[in-house]
Formats: sequence, structure tokens, C-alpha cells
Amino acid sequence: MSNNLTNLYYIKGDRIAKKLSKYCQKVNLSPVPFDIKNISQPFFLINGDNNHHHRTYKVIKSLGSFDGYFHIDHHDDLGLASVRKVQYDNFVYHLLKNSYKVVFVGQKYWKRETVFYNEKIDMLFRNNIEHYYPIDNIYFLSDVGEYIFIPISHFNELILKMPELVKSKNIEEIYILDEMNYKNVKSRTFTRRDLIHEPFAPDLYAGAIIKFKSFSLSDLDFNKVYISIDLDVLKIGLLHTPWTDDFSLYTISELLNEIRKIIKKYEVIGIDICGPDYLDIETLKNILFIIFKISSML
Repeated sequence: MSNNLTNLYYIKGDRIAKKLSKYCQKVNLSPVPFDIKNISQPFFLINGDNNHHHRTYKVIKSLGSFDGYFHIDHHDDLGLASVRKVQYDNFVYHLLKNSYKVVFVGQKYWKRETVFYNEKIDMLFRNNIEHYYPIDNIYFLSDVGEYIFIPISHFNELILKMPELVKSKNIEEIYILDEMNYKNVKSRTFTRRDLIHEPFAPDLYAGAIIKFKSFSLSDLDFNKVYISIDLDVLKIGLLHTPWTDDFSLYTISELLNEIRKIIKKYEVIGIDICGPDYLDIETLKNILFIIFKISSML
């Protein structure tokens, strides 16, 4: 595959794939429907701009069973409770509902810089804790474990999930703000003196903090895996995508290194990539570079 990219596909009608093909004659793209269970594996799918990332859901549903889904994305794409239709910002929630195991890599949107018990910690603000279900199927690839804080305004949703959180093997610690007057034998209480951060608004101060366990690739008992990449995970200036921001995490070489480690560890059955909505020459060059580099790993 590294020589001629023979297993490179796109969703028919996608304008980004069409422009890539015009720009570089070495890119031999084949159109496919969402139902791709009969194509050769591993395959590489150009998935358009990241407002179409939910195509990944339809692709995965057609593949049958595999062990783990790696979501390399600036966002968790778990969506909000008020939106039920499968779309770009909530399709991972629907994967979880269908019992897929999801590994998050690179999620840094709505990051808050805090001081917690006199230690500087970057926490992830989340107002969709009810979509973290089932918790035991959610993993954060991280050296130290990920801290997620739930604002006071969404504390009631957390209470509904508390029985599951307490039992979960993937949760290391639960902290509850003393003002919430909620006690649980498995949780610790903190005060406003213990947590310093600038809330978006008064009711968005942390009512609770959930610390996920850290997971490395060696901790995950997978064989066959699928990888989905949203290039908004790259730092500003490398590519133009609708959802990149100041907290986007990776350089291109860092992203490729994360993907290389996954491919080396597991049998990858498929990869899709999405992101840019505007294709200038520099963006085209970077996308093609990423595609060729990943293809050479398979």
C-alpha cells in the first residue's frame, strides 16, 4: 500500500477527495458507499471536512465486530443530551450506545487551567457527562489520567450517573464541591479554596471533578482496531479546519507518532481522516504528506 495507495477510498461526491486526486496523480482514489464491509483491509478513507465526521459511524456500523475504536480528535464528539440525531458532534455517543470501546486521543477543547490542591492541572470542562456511557467503555490515552470537571449547572446529571461512576474500573477519583451537600463513600469533598480557576460564568464553577485512570496502549486488551482522525487536533496554522482552536494539541510529526504506535501495537482494519473545509496549496501538501506517511505504516 505504501507504493501506490491501492486501498485509498473516498465517499462518492466528496469535494476534498476530488481536489486531492486532481492535485496529485499518485493518489488513486476509489469511490465507496458507506457500506464498505467487502473492501480489502486495511483501508484508508478520505472522509471530507470535519462537519461530515459522522460518516465514520455509518462506516463502522458496516464493518462488523472489532475490539477498539481510536478517536483522534480535538473534541470528544459525544454531543449534548438535547440532540438525538447522529451528527458530526455526537456520533461517538452513538458508538458507545452500540457497545463499541472508545479510546480518546488528543481531546483538549474547553480546557481550563486550574490550581487544584496547590498543583497546576489542566482540566476538561464538560457539560455532557450523561453521554459518558458506559464509562467502562471509555479510555483516555494519557500518562497521568484526565481530569474532567462538571459545572454546578450540570451537577444533577452527575448524580444520576454516580452509581456507575463509583463502580467503574476506569475512574480513579471523584471529587465533590462541599456546597453541593452531596456525600458518597467513594468521593472526596473539596472547597473553593482547593480549586482555583476562572469560570465562564458563576454557575459554571466546578461542582464535581472526575479523574479518569491513565491508560497506555499496553493496558488495552485489543486485537483489531479502527482509527478515525480529525485534523482539528493539529495546532493552529498547520491546516485550516472549522474547529481548530488555541488548545489544539499536535504538530504533524507528533500526530504521526501517535498513529505509528497504534499501528505497531494492533491490527488496524481501517483508518479514516477528515478536517479541512478549505484547501489551499499548503493544506493540500500537508494532507498528502500525512496520507502517504500513514499509508507507509500499514
